Amino acid sequence: MDFNKWYKNKVESNDQDPPEIVWNTIQDELDIDQSWFFIKDHLDKKSDNTKVFIYSAAAIAIILILSGALWVGILQNGRENLELISTNQNVLNKDTIIVNPLIIDQIAVSNQNNKSKTQSSSDNINNKNELTSAEINDFVLADELRTNERHLAALNISGFIISNNFQIDKLKEMNQQDISTEMKTERIAFTDIYFGATGQFANTWMLNDKTINGLGSNDLTKTNASFGYNVGLFIGTNITKRINMQLDLDIITNNNQNYNEYINGHYVSSSLNFNYSQVALAFKYSKISKRFISGEHGLILGGYLGYLRNAYQIIDGNSSSILNTYNNLDYGLMLGYEYVIPVYNKIGIGTGFRAYLGLQNIYSGDNYIPAYMNKTNNASINITLSIKYDLK
Repeated sequence: MDFNKWYKNKVESNDQDPPEIVWNTIQDELDIDQSWFFIKDHLDKKSDNTKVFIYSAAAIAIILILSGALWVGILQNGRENLELISTNQNVLNKDTIIVNPLIIDQIAVSNQNNKSKTQSSSDNINNKNELTSAEINDFVLADELRTNERHLAALNISGFIISNNFQIDKLKEMNQQDISTEMKTERIAFTDIYFGATGQFANTWMLNDKTINGLGSNDLTKTNASFGYNVGLFIGTNITKRINMQLDLDIITNNNQNYNEYINGHYVSSSLNFNYSQVALAFKYSKISKRFISGEHGLILGGYLGYLRNAYQIIDGNSSSILNTYNNLDYGLMLGYEYVIPVYNKIGIGTGFRAYLGLQNIYSGDNYIPAYMNKTNNASINITLSIKYDLK
C-alpha cells in the first residue's frame, strides 16, 4: 500500500469546513481587520525613506555649519579682545615708563636749580662780569627748560596736566595705581569661577529606521513623542573676557522612545528606556544685556560622553532588560542657549534650551539583528533651568 497516495486521497476527500467559531476566534486574536487595513496602506504607499534620510542629513549638516560659523565667530571675537588687551598693555607700559618717580624727582630738582640760577642772575645784574655769567646761566636754563618741557609734554600725552605746583607724592601714588591696574589687566583668564545645579526637561528620540518610518501615517508602527529628564551639576571659569569653559556632570540622564506596533499579532504599546550618567565639556560665549531684564546671554557649544547604567523595554506593561544589546558608551555634540538673570548678590537663575545629537551607534546587536542593520543614535531637545553662584 502506497502511504503517500493514501494520505493524499484522505486530504483531498475531506470536504468538511472548520466551524465558523474557530475562524472568528482566530480573527479576534490576530486583529485581522486592523492588520489588513495597515498592510494595504503600507503596500500602496510610495517609499519615501530616501527623502527622510536626505532631509535628516540636510538638517544635521545645517546644524553643524551653523555651529562651525558660531565657533569661528567666537574665536575671531576672542582674537580681537586679545589684540585690544595687548594694545592697552603697551599703552600702560609707556605710561609706567613716563610717569616714573625718578623722572618726576629730576623735574623737581631741575626746577629748583632754575629758580636759584634765576635769582643769582638778578642780584648781580649790575656787574659786567656777572652779566656774562648770567648769559651763560640763561643758556643753560633755556636748555634745561626745553628738556623739562619734553618731559611735561610726554606726561600730558598720558593724560596728566603738570603745573608748577604739582604734588610729587600724588603722582607717585597714581603711578603705583597704574602699575597695579596693569598687573590686573595682564591676567584675564581664570579670574571668574562659578558653579551651580541644573535640571532639564527633554524631548528624546532614538534615531533609527523604525523611528523614522513610524513617523509616517501609513506605517504599521507608530512613533510617539517621548520625554525624559536630566539632573546634574556644573562648574565653569572664564578663559577670555567673554568666553567661558564649562564642565557639566549630569548624574541622571533619562532617554526614552515610545511606539505603538504589532507584536505577536497584537497591536500594543512599547517603549525603550535608557538611563545614562554623562559628562559634557563646552565653551560658552557670554554677553551682558541691560535691555528689558538685565542679565547674561550665553551661547553654548561642546560635546558630551555618556555611560549607560540601565536599559529596559516595556511591552504592554511587561518589562525586560535590553542592557546587553546596547553599547555602554555614547558620545556626541551639544548646542545650546542660556539666559541668566541675577536675583541676589552673586546668585543667578538661568533658563534656556540645549540640543544633543549622538554620533555613536548605541545598538550593539543580538542573535537576530546585527548592529549595522539597526543603527541607532540618541537625540534630544531640552528645556533647561539652572541656579548659578559666582565665587569671584
